[in-house]
Formats: sequence, C-alpha cells, structure tokens
Amino acid sequence: MAFETITTDGAITGYTYAITEDGVTNTISYDENFEQIGEAVVDEAAGKSFSNLVVTADDGTYVESGSETYTITGSEETFERTFEFSYDANGTLLEGTEVINGETIEYGADFAVTSVTADTSGLTALAEEARSGLPAAMISSVADDGIIYTSTENFGDDFSETTYYNESGAILGYSNSFSHSWGNETMTGTDFMNADWEYLGHSGSDGSSEWSHFETRSEDADGNVRITETGTETYGGETREFTFVFDESFNLISGEETIDGVTTNYGANWTVTGETADVSALGSALGEAALSGVPTALVSSLDDGLTYSKTEDFDWGGSETTYFDSEGSTLGYSFSFEDNWGSSITYEDANHNWLGGSWSDNEGR
Repeated sequence: MAFETITTDGAITGYTYAITEDGVTNTISYDENFEQIGEAVVDEAAGKSFSNLVVTADDGTYVESGSETYTITGSEETFERTFEFSYDANGTLLEGTEVINGETIEYGADFAVTSVTADTSGLTALAEEARSGLPAAMISSVADDGIIYTSTENFGDDFSETTYYNESGAILGYSNSFSHSWGNETMTGTDFMNADWEYLGHSGSDGSSEWSHFETRSEDADGNVRITETGTETYGGETREFTFVFDESFNLISGEETIDGVTTNYGANWTVTGETADVSALGSALGEAALSGVPTALVSSLDDGLTYSKTEDFDWGGSETTYFDSEGSTLGYSFSFEDNWGSSITYEDANHNWLGGSWSDNEGR
C-alpha cells in the first residue's frame, strides 16, 4: 500500500492511495478535500488497464478523462480507448472526444456525433479491383486517384464487417460480408451501407452466378425523390446490366437494360421505348435459308442488307427470336412453338403488330 500527497507550489492539491493485490494495482485519486475524483486499475499479467479522472471547475462544470486497454476474448487483438468529456454543472455533456483503436469520435451536446475519423497510417489501402465493386454512392466524394482505406473486423469464420475511409480518415461507409458452404457449393454476399448506415445495395456469388445491385437516392429539380438502381447479373452464361430510375413509390420512370448485347429502353411503367443490339456479339448475319419465310419487314433494308438475330429458348418448348439490322435497330420478332402434336410460328414488327404466321401438325397439315 502506498499513500501520497500531491502538492502544487507548496499547497496540497490532492492525494493518491495505491494498493496491489495478486498482481493488480488499484490507485485512487482524491482532491484536496479528500473527495474521490478518479481511479486507475492495472493488471499487467492480463494486459488490462482502466483509468478515469474528474476535474471540476469553480463554476461546477467538469471534465472527465481516462483510458482503458484489454485483450479481446478469443483473439490476440487489443482494445484501446481514451476519452475526454466536458459537462455542465448539471451533468449534461457539452462536448467530448473518444479514440477507439485509432478511430476518433467527436461529440457535441448530448453525445450527438459530429465527426468520426481514423488514423489511416495503420489501415489497409483498397486495391483498385476491389474499389470497382463498391457502390458509386459510397465513394462519389473520392477522386479517381484518391486512396480508400479499410479496416475489417471478423466475427467467426463466415462473417465480417468492413469500414471504408477516405485519405483524411473520414468514414465513407460500411459493408457486411458472409460466406456459407454446403458440400461443394459456396455462397458469398456483401451488403453495403453509407456512413449513416443507410442501405446502398449488395453483391454476391454462388459459384456459378454473380450479381450486384446498387441503389442511390436523390431529388430532381422539383424536389421529388428519385431512386436509381444499377447492377449486373450473370446467370447460366447470360449477362445482364441495368439502370432503372423509380419514384419514391418504386414506379418506374425510365430505364435501360442490356442482356447479352441487346439493350432495351423503358419509359414510364415499363413501356418499351426502343431496343438496339451490339451485332458484333450476335455472330454471323443470317443467310438466305434462315430468312426463308420471314416477312420482308423483318429483313434489313439498309444498303448492306445484313440481318442478325438473337433467339431465347424457353423450358416449355417455345422460343422468341429478335431480328436486327447491322446498325443494331430492332426490326421485329418471331415466336415459335413445337411439341409432339406439331409446330407454329408467328411474326410481329418492332411495335409488336402482327405480321402473319404459320402452323403445321405431325400429319403434315
């Protein structure tokens, strides 16, 4: 045990009393009137420490400061925290600062968070490839050549939380990731949030398919809320990219969707306003045999006379073929069906006006 008197310029300003038992040292601080104003506990063997000190001004306002350190159970990670809070005479917080594992949190009145920043010197810089997978809404304030830093906390083997920072240490947003395996299959997924924990979208994979959907909210010139969804999907060899703009009730205002090189434009309420194709992804132009029986309206009238097509087959036995000229403009469609009883085909122009068709049964009729 140890008792010590603290003096300043010859005047007693306080006292400390320290006692050590079983390797743990507890030091209590007192003011000049022997009122307790703080305490410090140190357990060196366990790697734990805690301290706090309250300094009160003549007007009753006071400042509480302190620190704590310990090793997180089940890991080798160390938790470190320092703090300093200023209160009025009634115990209401005026302002404060808290540093947790290198992350600084600034508080205003009543513990309202005014800023959160991190010391980036110990953080990991995000690779360019990983950056491309983040929502644009999260990193829109970062220059193209700006560095994004991350810190990740793991929870078991299949869940983690990552925080993203700009070069100044300000938080850009968060992500929660998971990975689950069943036999030979593994599914992964990540949800993204902004700095205020508002949902921004997600991405994932199941080993054979991949997808990403992101969402941003804004207001138009009239103050109406607009929700923009963007994303990509790859299923069964088919690739889809899309951008859709909705109102606050998720009624479609406009959109664009590209599936395997074919782009469809939408107006309000999913009305198709146009469709074009990247014909370089459609293979060779159709030959004379493939165009036999096809209405003239579905054959290109351009000078090169080249007509292309894309066919989608359905599990129920039917198929849909879209015809394009060499500029990628849609000429029209055909719809085919075949089963054990016979087959049929119908044709429509680009506006889905009926152009004709044919059918036959297995008896040749």
